[in-house]
Amino acid sequence: MAMQKRAIETREKIIAAAAQVFAESSFAEASMADILKLAGVTQGSLYFHFDSKIDLAYEIVKRQHDLAFALGTARVNSTDPGVQSMIGISHDLGEALITEPVMRAGLRLVTESINVFNEPAVKPYVDWIEVGRILLKRAVAESGSNKELDIDSAASVVIGSFTGTHVVASALDALPELHERIDAMWGFLLPGLGLQMPAVGA
Repeated sequence: MAMQKRAIETREKIIAAAAQVFAESSFAEASMADILKLAGVTQGSLYFHFDSKIDLAYEIVKRQHDLAFALGTARVNSTDPGVQSMIGISHDLGEALITEPVMRAGLRLVTESINVFNEPAVKPYVDWIEVGRILLKRAVAESGSNKELDIDSAASVVIGSFTGTHVVASALDALPELHERIDAMWGFLLPGLGLQMPAVGA
């Protein structure tokens, strides 16, 4: 049991170090040596848990998606209005991107190296577009306006806009401003969708 606990702790150290490295470097630039040094484990321990850099990157991408999708599922299952839920999800994700290296690393991996990850890079976007569709349908039904809205296209635009907002904030080293940038994004998007920003305190 003690050996199993140590193995789990070592694996988590490696994953935490990899998230930090992948968040700060592209997949091509990151090296197992960098991860090994930051994790403070032996080379044998690292390769016992992960066969290669791409194997480790896949784990980061999976964890990022699991964490992000749990946030989305909580909002979808809530009784909050659709518009409020969409805005809430974007801020939940924004906060996680600011505070969680695995979130930043996973999103960077799938946006910068889509040719490397292919299916793992595509699935999160497919899942998130579906979340967008669910909440947009709810928002349109609640508002009673813009019933002709193309929900599929609108969901793709919303998810693309959020992803782009994060990527630009990261490129400009402006992650601390991400919440403000998300609010600005919704300020432009909601009128085009025929929806309104919820009242303060709603």
